Amino acid sequence: MGTILCYDIRFPELTRSLALCGAEIVFNLALWPRSRLEHQQVLAAARAIENQIYFVTCNTCGAAFAGCSSIIAPDGRIVVQGGTHEEVIMADLDLSLPGRWRREFPSISQARTDLFPCLTNLPGGAHEED
Repeated sequence: MGTILCYDIRFPELTRSLALCGAEIVFNLALWPRSRLEHQQVLAAARAIENQIYFVTCNTCGAAFAGCSSIIAPDGRIVVQGGTHEEVIMADLDLSLPGRWRREFPSISQARTDLFPCLTNLPGGAHEED
């Protein structure tokens, strides 16, 4: 598991580095305003899909904040989503799904981390040439 904070969702390399280090669930603790809720939802789905992980958004609600916390599966499917008011959302997750998804569609293992020096030394990073 890994955690990123609020605005970090806009930087895909942060979630990628967690995935390369073995994270299969990433939590995004956030204060997303209502005016940018759609951005948060699109970015969360993208982080889940591109890293083949469960992506969990935990967003503040009330006043100007959007709420709508969610759990998104590695295939981009919304497992559960909360509303705009304070509540607890829960779901039973198939913890074998990220591994199965990565075997069926191996984009993580095919990532060109050698092009990004900060990712090269991570487990699963940089491919050796034959």
